Amino acid sequence: MTTASHTVTVLRKQTIKAGDDYCTVEVALTLDPGATDDDIAQALATAGRMDAALADFVGARAADLRAAAPPASKPTIKDPTAPASGEYAEDDAGNTTACKGGQFGYLAKLIMDAGWEFAQIGAAIRASGYDPTALTKGEASDLIEAWQEQAAAGDEPAQPDAPAEADPADPAATAAEIIAQIEAIASRYTGGFAKARAKIEAKLGQPLEQATAAELQPFLELLQNGNGTNGH
Repeated sequence: MTTASHTVTVLRKQTIKAGDDYCTVEVALTLDPGATDDDIAQALATAGRMDAALADFVGARAADLRAAAPPASKPTIKDPTAPASGEYAEDDAGNTTACKGGQFGYLAKLIMDAGWEFAQIGAAIRASGYDPTALTKGEASDLIEAWQEQAAAGDEPAQPDAPAEADPADPAATAAEIIAQIEAIASRYTGGFAKARAKIEAKLGQPLEQATAAELQPFLELLQNGNGTNGH
């Protein structure tokens, strides 16, 4: 006489967020209905060893495949000696006053994402061996690629000296220089320079560019003291 064989199978599947990725862990155990706690513990230990061995195998295989793969081809830049796309400008002190659109806009994003101040963008580009006022498309492409690699590795280009700030006691500080400093500091706050500009212009009753240095100075001092423009 043949005795029917009975088993119990338990399947557990769980999705786990790891960094920016999601991993699914799935474990299935099949045991006799009369399995003891020791049987279950032994089965789980075996499953853990199998999973660890499989992870090592897959990791080694993935490393072999990456090592054997040809390097990714670098995109071809049309007319690499032409000026970099976008807009860049700086004041006489070398502080960045504009960096937007095209390649310059993307460079600004990479630098700002790394925690640098807006006014330091030109200094950061110079620290990499390039002149931001004469940057070509080819050079901008190389810079973007280098910063992307450094960001992926968790590195950061060498931090240049802090940009020169307008001295409240210096009557020679021009309105344009003060606006540049306001823009650099306001970029650290939620809403950035656009929000700060709107609040300041509402208080002044005129565009920033039409205000005098004396009119702009109090707003710069508020920002320098960490008060921002919220509620002031």
